[in-house]
Amino acid sequence: MIFLSWIVVSACSTENDPIWKDGRHLVEGITFDIFPVLDGSTSTFSLSRLITCKILGIDHEWVFEGTSELWTINPLWYSVPDRDLYSYFDSHVKLSQTHNSFINLIDNEADLILSARKMSDDEKAYAENAGVELIETPVALDALVMLVNTQNPVNSLTLRQIQDIYTGQITNWNEVGGKNKNISPYRRNANSGSQELMELLVMKGLPMADLPGESGIEWVLPSMGIVYTMLQDDSDGICYTVYYYHTRLIQETYKEKVKSIAINGIYPNENTISNLTYSCTAEVYVVIRSDLDQNSPAYKIYQWLQTEAGQDVIAESGYIPMGTSGNSVERISNTDIRIYPNPVTDGIRISGLTCTAELSLFNTSGNHILSKQVENDEYIQLHALPRGIYFLTLTTNNIHVSKKIIKQ
Repeated sequence: MIFLSWIVVSACSTENDPIWKDGRHLVEGITFDIFPVLDGSTSTFSLSRLITCKILGIDHEWVFEGTSELWTINPLWYSVPDRDLYSYFDSHVKLSQTHNSFINLIDNEADLILSARKMSDDEKAYAENAGVELIETPVALDALVMLVNTQNPVNSLTLRQIQDIYTGQITNWNEVGGKNKNISPYRRNANSGSQELMELLVMKGLPMADLPGESGIEWVLPSMGIVYTMLQDDSDGICYTVYYYHTRLIQETYKEKVKSIAINGIYPNENTISNLTYSCTAEVYVVIRSDLDQNSPAYKIYQWLQTEAGQDVIAESGYIPMGTSGNSVERISNTDIRIYPNPVTDGIRISGLTCTAELSLFNTSGNHILSKQVENDEYIQLHALPRGIYFLTLTTNNIHVSKKIIKQ
């Protein structure tokens, strides 16, 4: 993969608002002196840096950092006279990883975070104990991807097979078309972004099996980088990360030995993620405290990320933008949509839609059961479905809402 450098022609002084070359303000009124503290997931760090460079008019480029062994956006450190950009970025663009960035936001140690997932149950409890409410708004698309060694002949697994591997029902690769080798089921540490996505998108409430070995601790990988270190040396291993990290950030030498595989026969790529046909598509969130001053720089950036200009920068970073309608992202929050009755016996009605949406229904194995276009207040017959749990998604070009449906 070739990474191009994106260069802003000129840096602006602290007396003037940074502007695009065509004269449009990025975020009016934000200067070096009042720029907020950003934090977030490992995978969103380059986006945080790009946002900072764009808003402040700092020249920047993609570079490979030897210490982190990742591609990242770096400011041209000496491009702004009389500014120590090393110290400035160290204090304003933090990399605390997903869990700690949520804690920092709740503790008011960060003003805004970019997260690969929503709050975990532990973080919700921490926020509740602190008397803090957070606002989580999706601004980009990503996905959870399953990884194996390139020597592994398996190129696709069903969602059910992945579940069975991590619940201990499948233990040998020959049970899924591979070699007669025991599977090494690596997992991420609790509260990490990819672990929470794994539990939400793949396990869907199923408990992971006890890990092999005396303590099992060697199977829990504390960082995304270590996932690649382990899988390049273990041809029988399997683990997971997010699509953006795998395609944009990790060094090429790792990808020569570690590959992503298809789920339910569909490989993760920009098309299958943007049209939501890849079953483990996820959203990337900008998160703020609900008590944030709406005149503050952090709130202005929060709003700007949902505009056409903000979505352009998200696309420039390599993320898949959520999409725009006019000058802002049209969005339907989960609380705006009612799907009732639930549990359901005969059919459901959907209210709260402001436009036509594509309805898709999946069973717990990830199999596609139903697909149709629906309008607001439309009634959908489900009486022929067997009893059980289903997952319903409603999508347009600009929104993606998921609900669990119980059929009685």
